[in-house]
Amino acid sequence: MPTVAQALGPNRIIKGQGIVFPVGDSSLPAEEELDLRRRLVREALEALSTDIS
Repeated sequence: MPTVAQALGPNRIIKGQGIVFPVGDSSLPAEEELDLRRRLVREALEALSTDIS
């Protein structure tokens, strides 16, 4: 999906796991999925807090 997002011209793009589970992965054990979700949210928050020139 990043290609679609890039075509729309946003300032920030965070790559998720896929269309069905953009911020998770049901094939992972529960603890690993929680870690993945936390990492993606942290990455998104960091992107939002970064100035765009």
